[in-house]
This record gives sequence, C-alpha cells and structure tokens, in this order.
Amino acid sequence: MSLDVILIPVVLIGMGALILAIGLKGLGNDRTKLFIKRCTKQTNGVIDGFDAEKALVRKNRDYYYYEKYQKTKIKSTTYTAPIVKFTADNVEYRATYFRPMEKRLNIGQKVNVQFNPENPYEYIIIGDRYLHTNSMSAQSTGILLIALGIFLLLMNLGIIGK
Repeated sequence: MSLDVILIPVVLIGMGALILAIGLKGLGNDRTKLFIKRCTKQTNGVIDGFDAEKALVRKNRDYYYYEKYQKTKIKSTTYTAPIVKFTADNVEYRATYFRPMEKRLNIGQKVNVQFNPENPYEYIIIGDRYLHTNSMSAQSTGILLIALGIFLLLMNLGIIGK
C-alpha cells in the first residue's frame, strides 16, 4: 500500500477540520462580527428610505436556445441599503445600513435594530441572514471535506466499496 492511499484522505480530513474550526470560531474580526459584539441595545425602527449610492446590481443571465443561434436574456437584481430611523436614549437617529440587503424592505416597514450604545449610528437589523452566512459556509465546507476524506480513507483501506 502506497503512502498516497492514506496521505490524501488524511490531508483532506485535516483541511476540513481546520476550515470547520475557523467556521465555528467565526471568520476573524470582520465588520459584521464586531457589530454584533458592540451592538448590545435593542430598539424598534422604521425604514425611512434607501441609499442609492450603496446600491448593488447583480446580473442574472437566462439562456434561451433556438435552432440556429443562442439568445441571452439578462435580468438584473438590485440590492439596496436601507436607511433606518430609530430612537435611542430619547434621541432620534437616521442611519444607512452598512451593506445592501437581499431581503426586500418597504418604506414605512417596522424593523428591530440592535445598536451600539456608544455610537448609535452603528447598528444591525435583527433577522439579517448575512450576519451568520459566512461562518455557516465555512462549517459546511469543513464537514464536507472531512466526510470526503473519511470516505476515501475507508475506500482505500478496503473497508467499503468491495
């Protein structure tokens, strides 16, 4: 039995464990993680508009095939950064969210916000799926690499796949 038979699965398991650990710990001190740590007070807010300068446009392509040629239809999706108005310590704040959101919000819609008491302009909208997506992706990738490594190891050792 050659070294490759065991080395490749062990490397995959090790890489998977490392990526899983990073996902469980969080992906560094990114802006979102710091927001969550500093934003300790909650209040209610209302969507007061959208920041046009922070709009993000993503293009989706749909391909339609005809007999002699291909035609591409391009649709675009616009993600907007909401402006939220809320009151903290009897002072009214109106601030743009730190990133464009996928979720469609409407002007006048009520949202729950969690803000930094030392700087209320720093806040997160409770329920924003983006806040946990990055670490969940790393966890899933780590688990898949570990499972693939174990499968290859068992297959190479002849325990499964006979």
